[in-house]
Amino acid sequence: MSMKIADLYGMTDAEVIAEHDKVAASTMVGTDYWMTELERRWREKSDRLNGRLARASLVLALVSVGIAAVTLFVTR
Repeated sequence: MSMKIADLYGMTDAEVIAEHDKVAASTMVGTDYWMTELERRWREKSDRLNGRLARASLVLALVSVGIAAVTLFVTR
């Protein structure tokens, strides 16, 4: 039996995990289940790496602005 979306959205992560584990004991899954989990993990890893790349890009941009500012003042 399925839950109403409002009830599902109102659950905490721990409640969703507990409900999943209860239902999983009597459920058969196909290969899509495993592919979806792998995709979720890849997306999570990609999000982490993109965050690191964004921070590194910000640092490089700030360094570039600093160099440009110093160059302006030195060449005057």
